[in-house]
Amino acid sequence: MTFSAFPSPSFLTGYLSFSILENQVPNHLLFFIFFLSAFLTSLFFRRIYSVSQQSVFTRTQKETSSSPFAELLDISIMNSLFSITKLGGYIILFSVFQGILQFLLSSSSFFSVMLCGLTEFSTGLNALKDTALPFSLKFPLTMGFSSFGGLCVLAQTSCVLSGTDLPLFPYLIGRIVCTLIASGLTFLFVILF
Repeated sequence: MTFSAFPSPSFLTGYLSFSILENQVPNHLLFFIFFLSAFLTSLFFRRIYSVSQQSVFTRTQKETSSSPFAELLDISIMNSLFSITKLGGYIILFSVFQGILQFLLSSSSFFSVMLCGLTEFSTGLNALKDTALPFSLKFPLTMGFSSFGGLCVLAQTSCVLSGTDLPLFPYLIGRIVCTLIASGLTFLFVILF
């Protein structure tokens, strides 16, 4: 589940590389850092969730539906619209919350930028872009915010997982580990190059 909220290639090349980092970093480096951090995170969790701890899956016979196709299609469309509306609502809610934070705090302070990046990462990235922080700090923070996704993505994931038996806590730990690895790799790159 940790990899379900990973930035898409178009997000990395379009928004992150072009808009936020202003083409100061080659796209292949962004891909390398994100994919390597995901791979290293999977190795970390592989040790925690070893094969011996996994539950044994049993085959169950699926029930067939007697509902007509049109009715099933209507239900699928309504469920999709409901989910999209809820996810969009979380984005709006966290963006408003972030606007309030920026109003109450100095929008250019390091604390404000960190808080914004941890709540809703895309608007947090814009706040980070507008600061006077050196690129050697902006780049690792940008990669960290993008890797974590923010509390907004966590709330969206929780919303999608409601009604399932999938726990949210391992997902959160995975996002944190991946964030630390992505930020660390980026900081290492900045130091070495």
